[in-house]
Amino acid sequence: MLNTELLAINPDSYIFKQAEEKVRKELNIAFEIFIARQYSCIHYSELMDDIPEGLASKDRLIKWLNDAKYKGKISRKGVITLYREKNPQYFTNGIWQASSFCNFILFMKETLLDKQYTKKQEIADTFKRSFQNDEWYNSAVAVSGAKLLEDLYDRHALLTDTARAYIREVKLVRQMLSRVGKIIGRDGKNHDISDLKEDMTDIVEHVFKEALKNAFQLYADKPEQKCYLKYEKAIRQNLMDIQNSELLLLT
Repeated sequence: MLNTELLAINPDSYIFKQAEEKVRKELNIAFEIFIARQYSCIHYSELMDDIPEGLASKDRLIKWLNDAKYKGKISRKGVITLYREKNPQYFTNGIWQASSFCNFILFMKETLLDKQYTKKQEIADTFKRSFQNDEWYNSAVAVSGAKLLEDLYDRHALLTDTARAYIREVKLVRQMLSRVGKIIGRDGKNHDISDLKEDMTDIVEHVFKEALKNAFQLYADKPEQKCYLKYEKAIRQNLMDIQNSELLLLT
């Protein structure tokens, strides 16, 4: 007969801690790559567009994710800044622990539904209605995930090569589009070159999409990609579970 004591796992044991740390590291890698792969885009309208009447628009959501500034100084901290400041436990040596992404989504919801933060009941009520809409929720997760990763990239707080490569490409293409727009705007003041601008934009965006494919293929054989594939389905389910549990609280 087996000794049941031999089957019991001691949470303080070295083996248990090593296994726990391994899973946590894999989840951090998987979540970060998931966000980068699923939500990286040039225009946030690719992630949130055609919002039903009465729900928060893409621009309104982004406004509250960002810091509000007045005369160059922060007049209201955005959701992303508050998340970083109020949750130091999700950062290790300055690097974000991406397995806490679901906690970020919950933090975003709680913050935007807080009248003390939004200062107006109408704004909090609009976000409450919005979070009850499945399509809006999924789009909000995408936009906020993209914004969060870009913010963390600027702070050198990302863990994986893949995520850094994706965000680097996004920022590079946005700079290219901005320069193209300025050049065409400057040189075409007295000419109708709207078609040229559209063509140039299409070319740059096509190059961007190809660059993202290449970025993924470049790191396809790295161990971090195996972590992503291992947990991708579980991550999607986790985000759905948050939505379902939150709906019960909001109704």
